[in-house]
Amino acid sequence: MAKIAAIAWAPNNLKLAICTSDRIIHLFDEMGEKKDKFSTKPVEPKVNQSNILEYILRLMAINTFKLTWQAVNDL
Repeated sequence: MAKIAAIAWAPNNLKLAICTSDRIIHLFDEMGEKKDKFSTKPVEPKVNQSNILEYILRLMAINTFKLTWQAVNDL
């Protein structure tokens, strides 16, 4: 697994979201079992000269109903 970039707990402590430096969000249940994973994408995609998307995940929050995050392009 890559380095951790952000962590968010649900207010009811039933979900944990971890975003790694490779911009993948991993979702865990209250028992610590991995339930899902998905990749993130920037709001305004910017591609560098090597055709690689450049962005940093700056903020992640989770509530009882959904997970939200903010990715910004300024490196």
